[in-house]
Parts: sequence; structure tokens; C-alpha cells
Amino acid sequence: MFSDKRILLAAILSSIYFVILFTGVPGMLNSNLVNGVLELFTIPMIVLQGSILASVCYRLIRKKSINSLQTIVSGVLSLGVILSFFFIS
Repeated sequence: MFSDKRILLAAILSSIYFVILFTGVPGMLNSNLVNGVLELFTIPMIVLQGSILASVCYRLIRKKSINSLQTIVSGVLSLGVILSFFFIS
């Protein structure tokens, strides 16, 4: 298993990726190569968000680490990104 610090770092980096993606920055670049590379990273980042959320739920339920701020912040970031998939078109 990964530590809470690594899970938090992965949640922050993937959240930054999706904020950049949702704000339309890649569309402003007008570069097919950059847009192609970003498209290759999108599906693994979506899977990463799901695995972060599953890991956080496991840690909160099984390990009773409710007092861990890193775990709670990771879960909130991941849940926020996953819920934004349904509201941002």
C-alpha cells in the first residue's frame, strides 16, 4: 500500500491536471501534438481518481484513520473531480 502522503500528492497532481483540462487551456494551444499527448493521459488520470477514492474509502473504513488530514483531503479532492465529470460538459 502507498502512504497517505503519496496518495495526497497523486490527488493534487491529478486535480491540477483536470482543472487545466476543464478550463480549456489545451484548446487554446492549437497544437495537435500537445492535445494528443493530453488525450493519452486523460483515461489513466480518470482511473487514478477512482483508485484514489477507493483507497481513501478503504483507509477510512478498515484502518479507522479518520483523524488523518491527508486521507480526508485526498478523498475530498478525488470526489470533487469525479463529481465534476457529471456537471461539466
